[in-house]
Amino acid sequence: MRGLICILMAMTMLVSACGKQPKLPWQKSQPKFAVVDWQKLMKDHPKYKELIVSGESVENVMRMRDRQLQMGQQQLNLLSRMKTFKAQGKQKFQRAEFAAKMAEQEAIENDRFKKLQQAAGEEVEGQVAKDRANVEESFRLPILNLRMKLQSVKMTKTARAEVLKELDEVMKAKQDALAGVENKKQQLINEKLSGEYKAAQDRLNAFAKQLGEAGPGGSSVAEVDGKKVDVKEGSDELDKLIESMDKQIRIKQETHDKILDNINSDIESAIKKVNLQKKYVLVLRDVRTNISATDITDEVSAEVKKIAN
Repeated sequence: MRGLICILMAMTMLVSACGKQPKLPWQKSQPKFAVVDWQKLMKDHPKYKELIVSGESVENVMRMRDRQLQMGQQQLNLLSRMKTFKAQGKQKFQRAEFAAKMAEQEAIENDRFKKLQQAAGEEVEGQVAKDRANVEESFRLPILNLRMKLQSVKMTKTARAEVLKELDEVMKAKQDALAGVENKKQQLINEKLSGEYKAAQDRLNAFAKQLGEAGPGGSSVAEVDGKKVDVKEGSDELDKLIESMDKQIRIKQETHDKILDNINSDIESAIKKVNLQKKYVLVLRDVRTNISATDITDEVSAEVKKIAN
C-alpha cells in the first residue's frame, strides 16, 4: 500500500512540473480551470472611460495643489527675506530677490535633470531587460509548481503550511532578485548622468556669481509697494488654501475609487454567473504562464455589459 501511495505522489509532482494535473483514480473527472484577462475586462466595461477621466481629474488637482504650494512657499520665502524694505533699503530687497531667483533657477535645473533621468532610464532599460526576463523565467516554474501543489485535495494542514512557507520564501527571493536588477539600472543611470550633474552645479554657481552675493534675511513683516505684509498671515492663508485643495483631492479620489470598485464588483459578479453554468474548479486572473485552462474573458465581458447596463 505504501508503494502505491509513493507512485501516485510521484505522478502528481511530475505532472505538476509540466503545468498539468493528472486524472487520479479517485477523481471522476479532471478539474477544469479557467482564466480571465482582468485588464481587458476593465477596458471593455462601459464605465472604463469614466474611470480614466476621474483618474486624470485627481492627478490634475494634485498637480495644481503642488504647483500652488510651491508658488506660495516661494512667495513667502521672498517676503521673509525682505526685512522691512523701507527701513533697510534696496540692498536687503536685492538679497531677497537673489534668493527667489536662485530658487527659481534651481527648479529649472531640477526639471531638466528629471527629463535627462527619464531619457537615460529608457536608454539603459535595454541593458537590464534581459536580466529582468531571466529572473522572471527562473522563478516561473517553481512558483507554478508550488501553487499547483496547493490545489491538492489530499494535502494535510501541516503540508499545506509548509508549501505556503516555501512559496513565500520563493516569492521573496524573486522580489530581491528583481530589486537587484533595478539597483543595477539605477547605477547605470547615475554613471551616465554624472557629467550632467556636475554641469548643472556649474551653471548654478555661474548664475549665483552673476546675481551677486546673498545676505541673511527674515522677519515677520515686510513692506512691498508701500504696503506692510505679514508673512505669518500669508502662511496661514496658504495653509487654508492647501487644506481646501486637499479636500477637493479627497472627494475626487473617493469618486474614482467608487467607480473602480463598481467595475471590479461587476466583473466579479459576471465571473460568478459564468462559473455557475460552467462549474470551473478555479478561475485565475491575468495568468502569465502557460497552463491548461479555458479563457472565458469574452463570456465574462458580455455578462459585465449586461450587469453594468
